[in-house]
Amino acid sequence: TPIQWLEFCWELERAAERVREVRWGPRTLDVDVVAIEVDGVPVISDDQTLTLPHPRARERAFVLVPWLQIDPEAVLWTPDGVRSVRELIAEIDGDEVAAVRRTAALS
Repeated sequence: TPIQWLEFCWELERAAERVREVRWGPRTLDVDVVAIEVDGVPVISDDQTLTLPHPRARERAFVLVPWLQIDPEAVLWTPDGVRSVRELIAEIDGDEVAAVRRTAALS
């Protein structure tokens, strides 16, 4: 279920010793569920714990840029319909996109 995925994200953060000090404040690690598809159909959730697709993912370079790096064909279901992540990145301020940098290789 989507909530189980979110709980798994929290486990990853705990394992990395993430400290939660300020809600929506700076953090060393943030693992979120952005979108889930089952057989090409988006999972929609408006649970107060988890909203899917993530309502602000389309505005956040720090979400979209790494996503595009691991899935060049990535799409996000938005209120405007299905949009490619590449297209959404093109709509974000270039300085914000440039500020996203890879800090370590995935293994």
